[in-house]
Amino acid sequence: MSNQETKMRLYELFEHAWPDPEDLADDVIHRTTDLWRGIDIAVHRLGYGPEDIKALLFYSRYGTVAVLAPLGERWSAWALDGLMAEAALPPEAGPAMELAKERLDKLLREATERRSVTYMLPYELLSYHSDPLLTPEQNERRFKRAVFSGLVRLEKRRGRPATADEVQRLNVAARRPPDYLPFMGIHAEDLARELGRPRPVLVKSG
Repeated sequence: MSNQETKMRLYELFEHAWPDPEDLADDVIHRTTDLWRGIDIAVHRLGYGPEDIKALLFYSRYGTVAVLAPLGERWSAWALDGLMAEAALPPEAGPAMELAKERLDKLLREATERRSVTYMLPYELLSYHSDPLLTPEQNERRFKRAVFSGLVRLEKRRGRPATADEVQRLNVAARRPPDYLPFMGIHAEDLARELGRPRPVLVKSG
């Protein structure tokens, strides 16, 4: 995969790094550019996948930003947009990288161990509720109708509830389709109830 293709994949992560108004009061003071570069370094230098970064930001934005932003600030030259992007990290970066990886690994273990079975992620639930008699496109449309019905509880981040209208407004603001499924928590029982409802059948009158 080329650097340009990799950058495009990483841009998908940045939406999870933006704070919402509720985060601003207790957010870690940082420059957004440093956080972006910290994400670059975590993926390309420390071996984390995009889903790992999403899970970390969903579980503990504060803790994740506190690790990644200083990393991106100190070692910005070795991020994808830096002058040393193609070069190996210098030996003196070793201790900082090891400490960052240790902290991120700890957060990721906590995120896995404490993952709620009440709120699950879209890709987990979509595969579980797929109807074998429907095409993938039909399954996705059916799934999205239930998620955005207003009758399914959602979390934009662990412990932070969101309404279907709010998620759709955020999608539009980010120039995505209103029914785009971001990395969010979906109440599993609510969704099962909505998907389990009988489908309406049209009956001819008279």
